[in-house]
Amino acid sequence: MNKSNLLCLLVSLVLMLGATEMACRVLGVGDPRIAQWIVPKPRMDGEHFVGLKPNSKLVYRYPDNPRGYFDKNNEVVGRANAFGFRGDDMRLAKSSEKTLRVAILGDSFTEGYGVKDEDTFPKKLEVILKSEGHDIEILNFGVGGLNTVQEVDLMKGFVLKFKPDVILLMMFLNDTDRMGTVNFMSRAYYFKSLRKHSYFINGLMDSFEKKMLHHKMVEHYLDGYSKASNAWKKAKDAIIDAQYAAKDHNAEFVLGLYPALIDLDHDYPFRSIHDTVHNFSSQQQIQFVDLLKAFEGHQDKKLWVHRTDQHPNEIAQEIAAKFLADYFKIRFLKKI
Repeated sequence: MNKSNLLCLLVSLVLMLGATEMACRVLGVGDPRIAQWIVPKPRMDGEHFVGLKPNSKLVYRYPDNPRGYFDKNNEVVGRANAFGFRGDDMRLAKSSEKTLRVAILGDSFTEGYGVKDEDTFPKKLEVILKSEGHDIEILNFGVGGLNTVQEVDLMKGFVLKFKPDVILLMMFLNDTDRMGTVNFMSRAYYFKSLRKHSYFINGLMDSFEKKMLHHKMVEHYLDGYSKASNAWKKAKDAIIDAQYAAKDHNAEFVLGLYPALIDLDHDYPFRSIHDTVHNFSSQQQIQFVDLLKAFEGHQDKKLWVHRTDQHPNEIAQEIAAKFLADYFKIRFLKKI
């Protein structure tokens, strides 16, 4: 091949790649932009967690707005109250002795990443039960980034001051020192720097990575609940500690488990984890509520905040709230 032909070939290749890149950008294929969570880090008082920065703004920003849920900046903006927790202001004392006060602890699923203050499942749960005439108050102590051990620390050092009647500790699968689902489903694995600048290359690499990363994610989570997992042992010890601390403060203790919103309408890959947590709860005589039952059969992507963020959207939060409302009516509200 002479130099002239080689040059023509190179020019043709560059033009073809340029046209492919342009087409990918126009069609939105392989968009390398990701979700951004602009939130304060969990605050500590000495060695103990005490929530977020009081009266702070919580911003969840996305590449686009396919569902029309975000604002004009493709954002959801929430707030932390004066105590540093999501949503409405709280008071240390209940409004009435007859009021059933529920404290819900958890991570970013409970705090409500990507949804409006009024769409978090603790708030929706309160609205549902109040609309049915129940005298109930639900406080959201969810803090993104905390695991079960840290949430129990928050409960013992801070939440018990609010004298809740019921404490619901919500677990997620990554609470045994596991990474979040976005690290496997919405983040580049190979050639990260290059892929930030090219829709075509990012889309091409993503198609190759998808199955491999899905397998890695499943193994990553399952390993966190194996008999050899030290993180699971620590989580179990913390849950037992929380159970006794709640009893010492005349509060009912409930352990909840939120599923990963993946393959819910097919063969959910983490069922054995739910069985493991359920069996542990039964052995310790801990009340357990498994939200997998609420989500089975649903199409996973319809429950995500965004394609780059697998946190539960407002639809999923509503599903969780309705399921928990039924649970609370059976377990607690029939007593008042």
